[in-house]
Amino acid sequence: IAIIGVGADSRTEIDLRQLMTRRAVLRGSTLRARSRPEKAATARAIEQDALSWLAGGVIRVPVETTFAMKDAEEAYNRFEKGGKLGKIVLANESR
Repeated sequence: IAIIGVGADSRTEIDLRQLMTRRAVLRGSTLRARSRPEKAATARAIEQDALSWLAGGVIRVPVETTFAMKDAEEAYNRFEKGGKLGKIVLANESR
C-alpha cells in the first residue's frame, strides 16, 4: 500500500492481522519537500512502472465515487465532507 499525500482525514485504523497475512507493505511519503528534478524523476518512474501495473491489474486505485464534469461542484462538496475511502473522480463526458 503506497500513500503519497493525504487530505484532512489523515487518521485511519488498520487491521494488522490482515496486513500481516497478506504480507503487505505499507509505505507513506510526500512529494511536497522534493526538488523539481526529484518530482520529475518520480513522475517518470510512475509512468514506466505504475501505469503498466494499473493496466495489468497488479495494483488498483480505490475509487469512492465518480462524478460527471458538470457536477464538479458536487464532487468538491463530497471531497470537502471527508470520511471517504478512495478517490473522487471527475469523468469527461466526451469519452
